[in-house]
Amino acid sequence: MNATTTTHSFTSLKPRQQAFVRFLVDDKGVTHPTIKREDLQILSTAYGLGSPPAWIVRDESRRSKRAYYEIPEIADYMSQRSGTA
Repeated sequence: MNATTTTHSFTSLKPRQQAFVRFLVDDKGVTHPTIKREDLQILSTAYGLGSPPAWIVRDESRRSKRAYYEIPEIADYMSQRSGTA
């Protein structure tokens, strides 16, 4: 099962996880829920983390293909922010 078939909503995240998603969208302009591992590492470093968050990289349901992760909470946050949720 991958992230697109699992329920991953922005509101189900913990506050620190929500803050990371907000950073990705609001500060770094991420608009697509699929992120390459290399880009996730760069973004995580910019956020002040030493490595990508475990809640993303250790969740097998978030792996879409080799070196790519699904963060559907990005799209969910963007839809809530624009009032289309």
